[in-house]
Amino acid sequence: MLVATIRLRISQEDRKELTQTLGSLSTTIMKQKGCRSCRVYRQLDSDDAIVLIEEWETRDDWDSHLRSTEFAVLHGAMRLVTDPAAVEFVLLNRVGGMELLNSR
Repeated sequence: MLVATIRLRISQEDRKELTQTLGSLSTTIMKQKGCRSCRVYRQLDSDDAIVLIEEWETRDDWDSHLRSTEFAVLHGAMRLVTDPAAVEFVLLNRVGGMELLNSR
């Protein structure tokens, strides 16, 4: 499984529009092959941060998503972010449960 986290810092004026866009996109993204989940969060300790977390079965599934219409819409929505450094992508490819704690 692969987890993709996208953190966007955005102005308060654009937050509502971006949140609505991501909310509607997440439903469509969930229908894509290999998508296990797609969730949108507002970061509690930062009024200007929105976080999108996607879980994919494989890297190939995520790569296909990056070429999709839905990702093109997401990429367009990212233009609301005025500072390119305010967009952060994090990919995790080792995900597990409590057994990860015991494997130390």
